[in-house]
Amino acid sequence: MVATAATERSEGRREVAKLGTQKHPAVVRVRSQERAVALLKLCEERGWVLLAGIEPDKPEDVTDVERLLGARLDLGRIPGNEERLCLFHRAFPDIAVKETRSAYVMDESEWGLPPDVYTFIEHYCVDPHCDCRYALVWVMRDEGPECVATIVHRFDGRPAKQTTLDPQAPQSPLADAALKLFRTVLAAPAYEARLERHYRMFKEAVADPDHPINRLLVEEGLQMAVPIVQERIPLAPDGTIDLGLKKTCPCGSGKRYKRCCWLRQGKPTATPGAAVQ
Repeated sequence: MVATAATERSEGRREVAKLGTQKHPAVVRVRSQERAVALLKLCEERGWVLLAGIEPDKPEDVTDVERLLGARLDLGRIPGNEERLCLFHRAFPDIAVKETRSAYVMDESEWGLPPDVYTFIEHYCVDPHCDCRYALVWVMRDEGPECVATIVHRFDGRPAKQTTLDPQAPQSPLADAALKLFRTVLAAPAYEARLERHYRMFKEAVADPDHPINRLLVEEGLQMAVPIVQERIPLAPDGTIDLGLKKTCPCGSGKRYKRCCWLRQGKPTATPGAAVQ
């Protein structure tokens, strides 16, 4: 049970603090850190205070957040622990054609790589709720074509430490040489800035339910996080949430809306069909 925060008025009545505030934070119980982080971010964006408990063996309870949103949540759409990555060109094919970087190796003795064209193919995380700040890069050799290295490039720290071979991916005998080549190309500030820009673009795309990439990701089973808001309360003609003055206030006080937050918004008289943003 979550205790309801309240303040004493001088006349002896109790005023219930609004849900989602410091005095009355919303409280949820979820089974994974990923879900807790997603809900914390969702509430932070809206200025709500949330306490999230992680209890893998107990039923999940997100009632408080649903009250604040005026909508049901589909927690099954939030990814679990497994990482999901997608090619950048799936979201932005035209930009990828123009901005994917390649390197031409002419002398094997200098780089330890057979003479060929090596292209750096970018992947990004499809979870819109995390800020992992990295790109996974395939170094593709034109002959074959063959992936000679899988590289993780992070957007913080010094280049020598933030750009490494992915320890979880299979690597070819040419991987170390390919990493050296990528680091050399990465030394150009414009290219490093481009990778970070692509990361931000991709994250904005997967956070937009109307972007075509999300339909492709859902079809392929890669994306289950957009949107986690599943069903909304019907809207009034002006686009606001039609609460009705006699309906229970969404702040969780248990009072009718006209006796609770509607009055706090400086509306001393009742108007039928009142709505709140």
